Amino acid sequence: MGEKKEAVKEKKELTYDELKNVAGQLQQQNKFLIEQLQKNEYADLHKRIEYLFKVLEHKNTFANTDRGFVDEVTSELISILKIEKQPEVEEVK
Repeated sequence: MGEKKEAVKEKKELTYDELKNVAGQLQQQNKFLIEQLQKNEYADLHKRIEYLFKVLEHKNTFANTDRGFVDEVTSELISILKIEKQPEVEEVK
């Protein structure tokens, strides 16, 4: 038990510059991880779209089992691929 107390006492507090460096490193790491997450989400969406199209290519296979499934896949593809027009914003001068 005495060794743990000594180890805790030996820990020193970080200086302002050390904290600033750690914060900068964490910020860079966070930025990198966010970029990786976005790439993975894009890849996942791309792969999902591929599989949805495969279902449509082989919809006859699913017609005997569950027609609603093919309809759901079609609806999902439409919602993913649909581009909504953004309302034009007039510039105020």
